Amino acid sequence: GLVVLFLAAVWLDHHLHGGWPSDADAVLLPGLLIASLGGFLIAGIPAADYRKAFFVAAAAFAGVVWLGYLPGFLLRLRYSWGSHWTILLILSIKMNDTFAYFAGKALGRTPLARVSPKKTVEGAIAGLAGGTVIFAVGALAAGPGTRCFSWPGAIASGMIIGVVAQAGDLAESLVKRAADVKDSGRGIALGGVLDVLDS
Repeated sequence: GLVVLFLAAVWLDHHLHGGWPSDADAVLLPGLLIASLGGFLIAGIPAADYRKAFFVAAAAFAGVVWLGYLPGFLLRLRYSWGSHWTILLILSIKMNDTFAYFAGKALGRTPLARVSPKKTVEGAIAGLAGGTVIFAVGALAAGPGTRCFSWPGAIASGMIIGVVAQAGDLAESLVKRAADVKDSGRGIALGGVLDVLDS
């Protein structure tokens, strides 16, 4: 319910105020975060094991931030920059993942991180290169009326997105290992909803 509330707050704020930043950034969303954290902590007061109650509250709060607050930036991107950039961002992230997967299977020799044993340094480099090219081409191919990038700016932005995407992928792998699950959801290909939008 809190996740839906966060996303609805971002959407409503845009439609009521017509832009960013606005009241949602300054008051509404931080207020919801503080209220949710306080609610989780208060709910743990009657618990017999306070240490466990604290970690449960922290995990629940992290879930609200991850699933409710952070996805709101996709809505901001859509309403501030347009659907072209939203689709391009998601596409470049998934192409990063795809290039890394296939290059890692074909060429991978050096493990990247213990938290995700199948990922390799070679795959990460290939994924970063592929995702950067996809973003740069898409950014420079944007038609009139959209945000403009120079070649250096498009390449630099693509590389930053690629690095953050891979860091997000590893962070989600850590969460999945801690929860002892393989994928972040069912009913969608590519490992679950969060695996499609892991950065």
